[in-house]
Amino acid sequence: MGLGRVLGAALAVSVTLVVVAAALWAGLPPCGVAAAAYLAGFLLLGGLGLVLVVLPRLCRPGLRVEDGRLVVELGACGRLVAPLAAVREVRVVERVGLLARLAGTAVPGLYYSGLYMLRGGGRARVFAERLHGLVEVVLDGGERLLVGGDALRALGELRERLRGREGGGSVAGGLRREGPGVVLGLAAVVVAASTVASLVLLLAVPQRVPLHYGKGWVPDRWGTRAELAAVVAVVLGLSWLFVVLAWRILDPVSSLLLAVAASGLSLLALSTVLLSVPSICPAAWSPAGG
Repeated sequence: MGLGRVLGAALAVSVTLVVVAAALWAGLPPCGVAAAAYLAGFLLLGGLGLVLVVLPRLCRPGLRVEDGRLVVELGACGRLVAPLAAVREVRVVERVGLLARLAGTAVPGLYYSGLYMLRGGGRARVFAERLHGLVEVVLDGGERLLVGGDALRALGELRERLRGREGGGSVAGGLRREGPGVVLGLAAVVVAASTVASLVLLLAVPQRVPLHYGKGWVPDRWGTRAELAAVVAVVLGLSWLFVVLAWRILDPVSSLLLAVAASGLSLLALSTVLLSVPSICPAAWSPAGG
C-alpha cells in the first residue's frame, strides 16, 4: 500500500476515533429509549470514517456491457448506466492528474468518486482507487468517465461491441444512476420517523428545558421549548436536505454517504427531544433546573 493510501486510511480512521471518543467521554443518556437513539446516531455518523476506509471494497468500480447499455459498476453503492449507442470513444489512460473536486467523495490515495477538474483542462467523472491505468469513456455531448478497478477487464468486450454497432448518430438519454435504492429508502424512513416522533414529543416538552448536558448527563444550561424546537428543526432540516440530495445526485457513492449521515443526524435530533420529556427521561432532569 502506497503512502497516499496509508495517509487516506489514517485520516478516515482518525475521524471515526474522534467521534467515538466524544461519545465515550459523554457516556450514554440516562434512559433507555434516548440512549438507543443517541447511540444509533453516533454509530452511524462515526461509522462514516470506517465506510470511507472500506470504499475500495464496498464500492469497487468496474465496467461491463449489459442489454445494450454501458454499466459502470460500483459494488454495493449502485451503478451508473448509459445507452451503449451514446458511447463515442473508449481508451486507456495511463495516468490522470486531478486539479479540483467539483462534487463527490474523495479519500486521497484510497478512493475517488465524483466530478473533477483535470490537470491540462476539462473535467470528468472519476470512479477509481488509483489514478493510473484507467479506462476513459467519452459519451455524446463530451461527457467523460474515468473508471478504474476492474474496468480494464471489460475493455476488449466494450471495444468489440462498439465496432459492431450500427449507426453513428447521437441518441436520447444520457448517464443515469441506479441504486443504492434500499439504503436510500431506509434513510428516508428513518428521517421521516424521527421527524414525526420529534414533532409529537415536542408537544409534551415543558416550557423550560435542558439545552446542554455536562459529563454524566447533568444539565448545565437551560432554555425555552422554542429554543429546543429551533435546534431540532435545524438538525432535521439538514437531515432532509441530505435525503433529497442523496436521491437526486448522480454519484452513487456520495448518495450512500449522505443517506447514512441523514439517518444519524435525525436520530441525534430525536434523542435530544426524548431527553427533554420528563415523563420519558426523568433521570436527565436536575431538580436545580426547575
